[in-house]
Amino acid sequence: MKLTRQLPGRYDVLWRTPLNAGMRLPIVLKFPDGVDNVREPATRELPDSLVERRIIKVTDSLAGKRINFVGLQATITDVLVRVKTLDGQESTTLVHPSQPWFELSATPSKLRVAGAYLRLGIEHILGGIDHLLFILALMILVKGTRRLVATVTALHGCAQHHACGRDTGVRACAADSRSRPVSL
Repeated sequence: MKLTRQLPGRYDVLWRTPLNAGMRLPIVLKFPDGVDNVREPATRELPDSLVERRIIKVTDSLAGKRINFVGLQATITDVLVRVKTLDGQESTTLVHPSQPWFELSATPSKLRVAGAYLRLGIEHILGGIDHLLFILALMILVKGTRRLVATVTALHGCAQHHACGRDTGVRACAADSRSRPVSL
């Protein structure tokens, strides 16, 4: 889910739900009381997911309120939540089935953001032996530390582009705004 604050009290919402054998995962986005649709959800079906976009208005603020992912607790799926504020700051949170809700904080501390990225990175690497084998293969194939780091960085940026739904036409991926060309 990507939540982008457009104006005070208004947010653009992008909600992408994976399809499993053509069926939508039974996860429903539920906003707290005091949140209304300015624009009703528009849904677009992609080969691997459903993408829903809407604009919401909030009577006071979303800070300190919970956004629930109803049905997430019955799955083994995590939800990646990206929030972009009016001043352009972005934060990312991973929501697990054991705690199927997200609470928007007023301003996340730098330590909290760094801790979240560190935890996500460790879980991502340790969660898949294929990542470690891939790095090992690169170490064998690519000569020199500088070239290895540049190669891993470039490939990771490409993988982020693909995994974050670049085909939706929405700039929802960290790689969209931060990746730079790398010279080998």
